[in-house]
Amino acid sequence: MIIPAIDIRNGRCVRLLQGDFGAETVYDRDPVELIEKYVSSGAELIHIVDLDAAQTGRAGNRSLILKMAAASASPVQVGGGIRSAADAAELLDSGIHRVVLGSVAMKQPDVVIDLVNVHGAERICVALDVRPEGDEYRPVANGWLSAVPTSLKSLLDFYVKYGVEHVLITDVSRDGAMSGPNVELYRQIVADYPQILLQASGGVSSQADIDDLRRAGAAGAIVGRALLEGTVTLEGD
Repeated sequence: MIIPAIDIRNGRCVRLLQGDFGAETVYDRDPVELIEKYVSSGAELIHIVDLDAAQTGRAGNRSLILKMAAASASPVQVGGGIRSAADAAELLDSGIHRVVLGSVAMKQPDVVIDLVNVHGAERICVALDVRPEGDEYRPVANGWLSAVPTSLKSLLDFYVKYGVEHVLITDVSRDGAMSGPNVELYRQIVADYPQILLQASGGVSSQADIDDLRRAGAAGAIVGRALLEGTVTLEGD
């Protein structure tokens, strides 16, 4: 499944290169009209990120994101700056189908498990952003600005043990670069953790990339820049 990504910063649709807030491309697209376009083209799920909240921890685009979700006939998952159970519950109670938890998932895993127990595994997605470091992948948090002193494997082991189903993994070294996704990383994760529904993110630039991720066993591919620039279309899914 192709999952369109709409990143919001200062109320505008943008894309960052490798998570760098100083390497921003602004797209002249109305966010509400864009989500309606994606849904009318067949998107079954929309992924929205509040980049201001990811950077500061404050929900700078909350009202716009709720307006976008209200305009979407397909479910919406939202991430960026959700740092507490109260933040997550507020979004879920406001009509957001699923919350995407990144920094809190890496630093306060018990909060995530409590949310799964209260709201159900379908409504919670653990987002693990990683950078390659030698032969391993080091998780990063707070808008990709800080490293986390734990391993990707230990986080996945924990969340699978406690019933998390939806996991989004981004190789941030590829994000926004349209250089191709890290297919080998995703293939290995699917092989090691077949019980999760993996959303692969970072580097998708073509339909061939989508096909590679499907063969690797990913349940979905997060696609941002490639959809905005037309190198991938929803009709091709």
